[in-house]
This record gives sequence, structure tokens and C-alpha cells, in this order.
Amino acid sequence: MSNTPNNHAGDDFTAKMRDEQARGKDPYGGPEEAKGSGSESFVSQEQRRYAAQMLDSPEMLEYEALRTGDSVPGVRWKYKQVLSGIPQESGRSTSAKSSKKNSKREHKER
Repeated sequence: MSNTPNNHAGDDFTAKMRDEQARGKDPYGGPEEAKGSGSESFVSQEQRRYAAQMLDSPEMLEYEALRTGDSVPGVRWKYKQVLSGIPQESGRSTSAKSSKKNSKREHKER
């Protein structure tokens, strides 16, 4: 017998099997043991995990609010949307940043 813990030691892994194994699933098609949804992308899972960490820490929410120039309730609302899976509207933060830049330019021109 070989030193490997399973009976599939001689099998060749396909790219799909390696992907399943990297995501914590059984590459041989057994029952799914992963916690995440099979249809949810890895990026989406990571964004939701990060949102949960941000919502769990008031200090991180305050830091993010200072970094983005938003209010703490606004940042909290944004991360609650990410956590619930609601798609983000990119127009809100972009327009706020561009209006700040325009007001700085007007101030310098005076």
C-alpha cells in the first residue's frame, strides 16, 4: 500500500478536480462539504467575508469612513449591502469624489 490517506493515489487530477480541491470540496464528486454556495464566485465570497469583518469592528468602520470621506452610517450601509449580496451602485461614491475635486479646483482658482 502507498502512504497516501485515500484510495485514489494513482488517479490523475483534471483542472476541474484541482479547482474543487482548492475550494475545499471533494474532487471525486462526493457530498459537498464546503460552507459556501456552489454558484457563488470566490471573489464574491471574499467580498462578503471582508464585509462581515468590517461590520464586526467599529474601529475599521471609522477608518474606512475617514479614508473614503463618507460617514460611518454610510459605510455601514455599504457593507451591509455587500454582506446581503445586493449589487453595488458605483455612481454614488464616484460623484461624491468628483464633486470634491471640482470644489478644490474652484477654490484654488480664486
